[in-house]
Amino acid sequence: MDKLQQMRLRLMPVADHIKAKVGDAFNMETLARLMVNVESINGMTPQMAELMEYAKYIPVNNNINAVVGTSHNLQRKQGVGEGKAFSGTGMDIPLAESVYDSVSLATKMGVAGYQYSIHEIATALAMGITLEADKIAAAQMAFERHMSKVAWIGEAETGLKGFYNQDGVAVTSKTINFATAPVVDILDLFNTIIYDDIDASEFDSDVAINTLILPTSVARTLAGRTVSATNETPLIKYIRENNESALEGRTLEITANRRGNGMGDADSDRIVSYNRDPNSIEMRIPQELQFEPAQATGMDILVPGSYMYQGVWLKRVDSMRYYDTAI
Repeated sequence: MDKLQQMRLRLMPVADHIKAKVGDAFNMETLARLMVNVESINGMTPQMAELMEYAKYIPVNNNINAVVGTSHNLQRKQGVGEGKAFSGTGMDIPLAESVYDSVSLATKMGVAGYQYSIHEIATALAMGITLEADKIAAAQMAFERHMSKVAWIGEAETGLKGFYNQDGVAVTSKTINFATAPVVDILDLFNTIIYDDIDASEFDSDVAINTLILPTSVARTLAGRTVSATNETPLIKYIRENNESALEGRTLEITANRRGNGMGDADSDRIVSYNRDPNSIEMRIPQELQFEPAQATGMDILVPGSYMYQGVWLKRVDSMRYYDTAI
C-alpha cells in the first residue's frame, strides 16, 4: 500500500465532516495528495539534528517486533575464567563460565500529533496551495525530543535508565582541577581510564572501548590550555595523540558532549568510556512516529501520532565505565 492509499484510509473517518464544512469544493483525492505532501517534509533542521544527536553515540535499533504492554527480558553476559598449564594428572581443569544478569525493557507507547482547522484545509483546497508544514515538523520534533531524553538520561516515571545513568556500570571518582593540574597528571588520568579498559577487555572485543566522551566543561578547559609555555599545542590535541591507546596504535575517539555536565554523583561531571557498537549498546525504538486516522474535533481536524520505545539496552555492562570528576 503506497502513501496515497494509506492517507485515503486515514482521512476516511473525517471525510464527511470536512465535506459538510467545505461543500462542493471538497475532493478526497486532492485532500489526500495535499496531506501526503505536507507530511513528506524534510525535518532535518539544525534543531532536529541536535535532538537526534543521540544516534551518533548510541546505535539505534528499529528492527524489533514488539507490542505495547509486553516486555523483553534481555540477558547481559560476561565471560569469566582462564586456562592454565596441565599437571598431567588429576582433574585440575579450570572451568570457564558465562555470567549473566538481566534487564527487562517494557514496550511503551508515546504520542504526538498535529491539527489543522477546517478553514485552513478549505482555503488550501480552494486555492491549490500547500498547508503550512510547521505543525508536522513540530510533531516530529516532539517525538525526537522525547527519544533524546530517554536515550541520554532515561525516564524516571517509567523506570528507564539512559546512557549517563545505567545500573551496574563501574563508577570511579577523581578529584582533579583540569585548569591547573600538571599535564602529566591529566595524561595519567586518561591513561588510567585506558588501562582499566585494557585489563577488563583483554581478548574480548565486545567490551573494548572505542569512544571516550568528555563533558564539555572538561573539554573546554583542555582545549583552552597549551602543553607548556614553550609548546603551544592545545592540551586536548596532545592527549589525543599521546595517550596509551594512541601509542599502541589502537583507535580511540575522544569527543565531548555537554550532557555529561553534572551527571555524576554529587553533581560532578561525568566522563564515559564505552564500546560504541550494537553488540554492546543500543537504543531500542520498535516503531518510530506514525500518524493515525484523522479525527474531527470541533472545527479542527486532529491527526494523532504514536510510537513505541523501550529505551537503552546496555548489552555488555562491562563495556562501559563512568569517571566522575570533581573539580
